[in-house]
Amino acid sequence: MKFKKLLLFLLVLFTNIIVNHQTVTAQQMLPCPAVDAQGTRPRLNPIQSVSPQEQAGDRDIDDNIARKAIEVIGFFEAGGGDPWANVNNTDTISIGFMQWNWGTRSIITTLFRKTSRQDIESAPSELQSDLRRLKDYSDNFNSSDKAQIASSVISGWTRAVPNDVLVNGIRRSVRNNLTTWLNTAAMKSVQLRLMNRELGKAFFYARAWRRDTKSQKPIDARLVTYFFDLLTFNGGMQGLWTQHVRQFRSNYPTRKATIETVTNWLASCDEFYSPNTQFHRLYNLRDALKNVTYWREKIAENENAFDDEQIDLLVLGLLRAQLSNGSDKPRGFPGIFQADVLTRRGVIALGGYARGSERPITFF
Repeated sequence: MKFKKLLLFLLVLFTNIIVNHQTVTAQQMLPCPAVDAQGTRPRLNPIQSVSPQEQAGDRDIDDNIARKAIEVIGFFEAGGGDPWANVNNTDTISIGFMQWNWGTRSIITTLFRKTSRQDIESAPSELQSDLRRLKDYSDNFNSSDKAQIASSVISGWTRAVPNDVLVNGIRRSVRNNLTTWLNTAAMKSVQLRLMNRELGKAFFYARAWRRDTKSQKPIDARLVTYFFDLLTFNGGMQGLWTQHVRQFRSNYPTRKATIETVTNWLASCDEFYSPNTQFHRLYNLRDALKNVTYWREKIAENENAFDDEQIDLLVLGLLRAQLSNGSDKPRGFPGIFQADVLTRRGVIALGGYARGSERPITFF
């Protein structure tokens, strides 16, 4: 009887080892990008989607922390430029501090929905009729007629005409007029109101993260900036939370082993090539590969170069990157942002190279 119990125990143990080994192997073997050609994401591990619980006061904004978060996100979004007046052709066209864009329709559902017709009057006169058409669409989002009219506006903005060439994918005159409008007091106020909504959510995530990781430390600028950037750049958590980070880290006994696994995946992004799209490689590989070397060297020099929360945030960045299925239509492919997603998360958490910097940057 005892022998049978021992055999049963060994069988269960062996089965668990095999299952755990398969889980680790699956994590290590996820390709870059980790979505298929249709943009289907990998399953969460554990599979449950998690939403943190909110408590009273979680969205209260600390002005000093918020100021630092805005400064860092402004750097990522515009480099040395003015983030408030940013205009570029990501996702067809992206404008403003938080890159409200046509590809996801956030320019309509978020920016123009909160922009009044009086705010539009502050724009250069030659731009106002187009802006009113976009505002009409935001007020009647289910109208196919309004959608078609708005689409024609965007097509016109992104198509060169005689004596009006494209600059960064946008007609020069349109780009100049949009920049002027976004820099007005009225539109900076609209942008700030929208940012404060996301900032409040970032403060909530930061406070919930500290609670759910059993940390007694008060929230800080790094944590709030991390979540603010995630909300700004990625569109939320996609069901990820502390449980998924704990599960991932349970497979790797040391901080060094964890960083090696994360950087191995990031380095593998350099091997991907898409032959049938305008852009063949993942975005921001230059910074990504420099950070692979930088993070490996830092942890090799000192196992305690980064604390556990920094490693947790790096892992969360990896998991979130692998769920990123944006394609920057019509130029790219599903997952084209994945290396950049992890790079931004990692640089906020650990420091590193960003926006083509020649030297590593440490924000915190």
